[in-house]
Amino acid sequence: MKGKYIFVVLIFGFIFAACDTDDPGIDFPTIGVILHDVNDGAIEVVKNGLDKKNNGKAKLEYFYSQGNQETQNGQIDTFLANKDDVLAVNLVDVNNATNISAIITKANNAGIPLVFFLSGSGSQTEVYDIEADQNEIAALQGEIIADYWRKYTTADRNSDGKMQYIMVHGPLSHPHASIRKEKAIKAITDAGIMVESLLDFNGEWWLDDTKKASIKTFLETTGQTVEAIICGNDSMALGMVEVLNELSYFADKNIPIVGIDGTSDAITAINSGDMLGTVLQDFEKIGEKTFDVCYALGVGENVNNSNGGKRIMIPSIKITND
Repeated sequence: MKGKYIFVVLIFGFIFAACDTDDPGIDFPTIGVILHDVNDGAIEVVKNGLDKKNNGKAKLEYFYSQGNQETQNGQIDTFLANKDDVLAVNLVDVNNATNISAIITKANNAGIPLVFFLSGSGSQTEVYDIEADQNEIAALQGEIIADYWRKYTTADRNSDGKMQYIMVHGPLSHPHASIRKEKAIKAITDAGIMVESLLDFNGEWWLDDTKKASIKTFLETTGQTVEAIICGNDSMALGMVEVLNELSYFADKNIPIVGIDGTSDAITAINSGDMLGTVLQDFEKIGEKTFDVCYALGVGENVNNSNGGKRIMIPSIKITND
């Protein structure tokens, strides 16, 4: 963690950090930030954005929920009971509308401004919601594949006029996973490209050895016509790179693989030619904007949002080696 710290205490399985400010004599707003998992690299980039934009203007208190919604609910209750200034929550369960509504009600009853960030809240009117636009992300990913298909005539390996593809997605109970799966293919077909699905596989955001073995078996038996691999995040895309590198048939075929997130490992794989591209979710800017909104709410200023609503979308960026 960046900055100076007065203390760090482990309470009931979560981490609490109180950040010092440049002038302890000034009444700075206190912003509670609840992050869904300390082991998520993207979460740490968001946190870096928060710390960077803070620069001593507020007290940031961090809680980590370890991927457990019940733990997070307890942390929210603890923060609201402290009657601090603003609460920002990166939800664990983005699908539980009843729980989300209960969190909003608790914050309203406590008179504490609430901000959701990164994971989406399902509400665009009651609280500020800061994230990347998943529709845009999926469309950009589809564009990367479509551009490749149109640029290289050899991309159609069997010359049948259709793109045979593998889709490796996250659990479709997660709204991001379903949007990415559907909208990426729509962007390809909207570009006038016919497609054929060879395999639709739930990688659950990360390909463990069992999942890799399952995909490897498919490729060894029926998947040699694959012409593109579309993955719901970079972790699964890098897993597919490993699978293809283990199969002699694919070792020199340069199958285009695309991911989402813009992780450093994915960018390295793009530069080496192992991946075609990814879509960068600008996690640092999400963190920076989250701080800006929380700070404005904490000091009673107007929130600067160009569209006038409470849903704030941070643009994403295509990354390729072109």
